[in-house]
Amino acid sequence: NSSLVNGDSTIKAFTTTELIDESLKSVEIATPPTKTSYFEGENFDKTGMVVKANYNSKTNPSTILDGSSYNITNGTNLKEGQTSVTITYKDKSVNQKITVEKNSVVGLKIKTPPTKTSYFEGQKFDKTGMVVKAYYNSKINSSAILDSSSYSITNGTNLKAGQTSVTITYQGKSVNQSITVEKNTVTDLKITTAPSKTTYKEGQSFDKTGMIVKATYKNGDIKEIKDYTIEDGSNLKANQTKVTIKYADKSVEQKITVTPNPLIEIKITKAPEK
Repeated sequence: NSSLVNGDSTIKAFTTTELIDESLKSVEIATPPTKTSYFEGENFDKTGMVVKANYNSKTNPSTILDGSSYNITNGTNLKEGQTSVTITYKDKSVNQKITVEKNSVVGLKIKTPPTKTSYFEGQKFDKTGMVVKAYYNSKINSSAILDSSSYSITNGTNLKAGQTSVTITYQGKSVNQSITVEKNTVTDLKITTAPSKTTYKEGQSFDKTGMIVKATYKNGDIKEIKDYTIEDGSNLKANQTKVTIKYADKSVEQKITVTPNPLIEIKITKAPEK
């Protein structure tokens, strides 16, 4: 054949380990994505990533893949400590290295204050209606409304008169909610049940057995009181008509009857020696 170089018509044989059959040989990441550092909870971002498919071909050995043609495994809701995502095209895969840090809370904010902010001493803080928002390191998942069971409340039990706030704490960060706490003064004192005994002889002492005393507070609560004091209750005087029950700065009177204890007899119980 005169078209062959130097008219060489020798039949030559070659040996190769590669089968030229146009099949997919591998996929590779030709250019990594722009973003490779993440916080937990974020999703993998393939922006800037160039994925190449390599073929067993002389005419078309490689092709840049369209971003919609391959699948990404473990790229949603990334986990703390995760080191890679997997890129898969047909039956070939390649890993893209990433780093995933804990999405730490950097601050808290009370977005909506609780319905109730005014209290009387002794009451408990009520978080009803309060909306607490947490802010995170991540710029994508940068904030979230917290479930009311996820945070703790400090100084919210048995509120003290003059207390101005309670503290909301979540993952090491805190925020204060302003409150007012008023002294729960006694507005009224009543004897709701009279004592069993109301009639006495002079010289006896008042007996409170059976008596029930109740105090009404500024917040509307009514409570039975047992640590009251009794005025003029010892060595009762003839014709005394009352004793006074006192608690806090309030008082109430309990009516009694005290009859004279007349001298009816004098006796010499021991005669003199002389």
